[in-house]
Amino acid sequence: PIFGSIIGAVLGAFAASYIAEYSKAGDADRARQVGISVMKGQALGMTFKIIMAICMVGLTIFKMTWQ
Repeated sequence: PIFGSIIGAVLGAFAASYIAEYSKAGDADRARQVGISVMKGQALGMTFKIIMAICMVGLTIFKMTWQ
């Protein structure tokens, strides 16, 4: 379920931006370029969020006082 959600989000971002750009400009090559750029941005954003979440959990565990 985790990988499917990630793949779905990335491919969904590509499909939505491709359709929007193609309906606006009518150029398939331009729409594909925009779709790929949005897909890369979506993947990069999710990667950054996951890394930050792991760092926050690690920092919280590190800062806990163990008695």
